[in-house]
Amino acid sequence: FIRYNQTTLYFLHESIYHNEPFNSQYIVDNEHESLIFAIGTELHRYAYNSCSLYDTCQSCIGSRRYDNKPCIWFDGKCSLSSNLLVNDRGCPPLIDQIQPINASVNLEQITLTITGSFQGIQAHLIKILVKFSLPNQNEFFCTIQTIQNGSLTCNLTIPKQAVEGVISVNIKPKRILSIGDTDISGSIEYPEKFHVYIPKPILVPDHGPAVGGTKIRIQNLNLNSTIKIFLGNAECHISKYDYSINEIECINQACVNDKEQLELNIQVNNHSWQLEKTYFQCRANPIILDWFPKKSIISGGIKLIVSGQNLNVVQKPIMKFVYNTSIVKFISSCESVTTSQMVCLSPIIDRNLNITPSFDLNVLFIMDNLKIIPNDDILIIVNDPIYYPFVNSIQEINSTNIVRFEGSDLAATHAIDQIDIRIDNFSNACIPFNLTNTQLLCLLSKFIIKNIKNSQANVEIRVGSNLTFSIGKIFFQNQNQSLASSFIPYVSLQFGSWAVLLLLIIFSITILTILFALIILTRRRFYHASEQFPKETKPPQHYQTIWYEVGKNRQINRKNLNIYEKVGQGCFGDVYRGELRQHKNKIIEVAIKVLRDHNVSSMREFLFEANLMDVFMS
Repeated sequence: FIRYNQTTLYFLHESIYHNEPFNSQYIVDNEHESLIFAIGTELHRYAYNSCSLYDTCQSCIGSRRYDNKPCIWFDGKCSLSSNLLVNDRGCPPLIDQIQPINASVNLEQITLTITGSFQGIQAHLIKILVKFSLPNQNEFFCTIQTIQNGSLTCNLTIPKQAVEGVISVNIKPKRILSIGDTDISGSIEYPEKFHVYIPKPILVPDHGPAVGGTKIRIQNLNLNSTIKIFLGNAECHISKYDYSINEIECINQACVNDKEQLELNIQVNNHSWQLEKTYFQCRANPIILDWFPKKSIISGGIKLIVSGQNLNVVQKPIMKFVYNTSIVKFISSCESVTTSQMVCLSPIIDRNLNITPSFDLNVLFIMDNLKIIPNDDILIIVNDPIYYPFVNSIQEINSTNIVRFEGSDLAATHAIDQIDIRIDNFSNACIPFNLTNTQLLCLLSKFIIKNIKNSQANVEIRVGSNLTFSIGKIFFQNQNQSLASSFIPYVSLQFGSWAVLLLLIIFSITILTILFALIILTRRRFYHASEQFPKETKPPQHYQTIWYEVGKNRQINRKNLNIYEKVGQGCFGDVYRGELRQHKNKIIEVAIKVLRDHNVSSMREFLFEANLMDVFMS
């Protein structure tokens, strides 16, 4: 920008000349209303009129006192006008913000707060008008209440239907204005429209059993008066009103049937409110068919699986446990999983009650207003199981990846599916597969074997959600470790460094002995095999082509086949007794036909017979 006669002149130097070097030397050509300045080595002329020099309404209108050009303030800028009588005096008010900008159709009045250029202006000179698109009355005046610190408040009467309106502020000057006077006067419209809306309540839940008793939360109403709530013709009795989150809770009455749809109605100060259509749907009552397990422990937290019908129609089902005819009661909240299944947790039994296990608890289900006593209503409470720590707090895991735990009262107190074995805080890290009263076996998951970086890992056993045992550490061979490298730290922890040295020597001698024995056995096996069968030679190329006719899916691994004595012979081959090892090491007895020569015709006959046998088997 360049200052001329204390007036700021703005021009688009950067966007026009792309940040080229600008020479601050310039000349103002008043006769032609232009600015001459240098860009690099070139002279440029910027044409303007005197009105474009003014950036506020006060400077624009005020220039009429001394400038012969008719400047007017219009659309937020100062412009040159050919009509000398248009906007030559006074500046319109400014509106920064109006709050609130919407209101419920059910309100009689609402107070608007308007911030802007109102400081020092008297209330009787201001008129605030809201124009609505209504057939009968479309103008609503907002009555001024206070004017303070550049803002004002006014009360607006709300129309009785949903509609949008435009807010305008008009200020009359307190004196007769002359040309060039800059007093605040005139009218301005606020760009954002004022909305009158019909509330849309939210029901949570919006359905429940026909028996009634559902706690319904009603949201999005913005109420602060005496109210009554109705579902259909029956009152929904208010149980809680939380003003901080604008939420009402009420409990509905029984429906006429399980197909009924109840419309929500609200009365405020004995007047019905306008609401968007909102309904509560009645549904069939829940039915309890069975539940299991029917045994739990003192610490509780055992998942009780409940099966039935229409279980998800109740938002907050409850399982109640009663000891000795209502002397002691326990409550457990349940969660619906599907329409036919929900999950509850067995209760924690306070040991200070001095109730000695085992004992029985009577079971009752509370489903809103419906109380259900199942056919088998006894939950047996037994003592907690005990899982012992590992010996010396560590257990080595061999190549089977099976972990063994010992304890007491295991299978007698809980089922295998109630156990969570955690390794280094990974849940279900070891899958239990065998549980007795004194022992638990589990198989390490592939995820744990792959992801546990250290050779040692902490082990915990959880029974249910409340009972946890710290067992110690497991020590297992990592995929990248040799047997010896994983075994040494374990022994070192148990027995010390001298024992490690001794065991290393024994281990080395043992490995060498085993290797020597394997070499001897292998040589003897090949020697005996060579007495029964001719030594194999590499088959000719045409044999390879013929063999592929069988296909890979008809071949077996030679390592899985053991050949014994000769039992017969055919036209082109000998038959031997043998054994075939199948999946899961299952062994079956088989007859093995061996081709005597390698001529093409014999091979084709041999494969033809094999194909016929395959067709017969399929």
